[in-house]
Amino acid sequence: MVKNAKASLDFQLADNGTATATISFFDAANLPTNLAAGQTASVPTWTPSASSVVVTPAATGLTAVVAPATPPVLATDVTITVSTITITNSDGTTISLPAVTSDGIDVVGSAVAGFSISL
Repeated sequence: MVKNAKASLDFQLADNGTATATISFFDAANLPTNLAAGQTASVPTWTPSASSVVVTPAATGLTAVVAPATPPVLATDVTITVSTITITNSDGTTISLPAVTSDGIDVVGSAVAGFSISL
């Protein structure tokens, strides 16, 4: 039986920063594991819940760069959903892993870089 899981991606992202999100696999005992020899994973899609965060996946789809939109916009609780992943075994059988949604990401202001005067 395939279990739903939640991604570990709960953090504050500076408005001028980036982060790397990584898909990790686990076994039936909920222990970390890797694809076995001969197994391949389909390339998933990564979808942020708001346009204030941009996600750029690697070619394999198993990692992605997460960055604030340009220009940056402060945001709270933006999540990223990774679509269903299909694992194909060396004998051609497949396993479908359900979509996963990350914890919330907050886009926050970075260090002071200047000032302005308002009248």
